[in-house]
Amino acid sequence: MIEYRFFRVDQRDRIQGQPRIISCRDDNSARIEALQLVDGCAIEIWDCERKVAYIPSNEQHISQ
Repeated sequence: MIEYRFFRVDQRDRIQGQPRIISCRDDNSARIEALQLVDGCAIEIWDCERKVAYIPSNEQHISQ
C-alpha cells in the first residue's frame, strides 16, 4: 500500500489545511478515493513529490 496525501484546494488554487493521508493500492485507487472527498473544493493527490491527479470540485464539474 502507498500512502497518498489528499489536499483540499479552494477556487483560487490554494491548499486548505493539512492533507489527509490515506493508504491506497495504486494511483487509480487513490483517484477513486478522492472522488469521495470532493465537497465544494478540488482535491490534489500526491505521492511524495509526485503529483498524481487533480480532481475538480463538484461546482467545477457542473460548470464544465
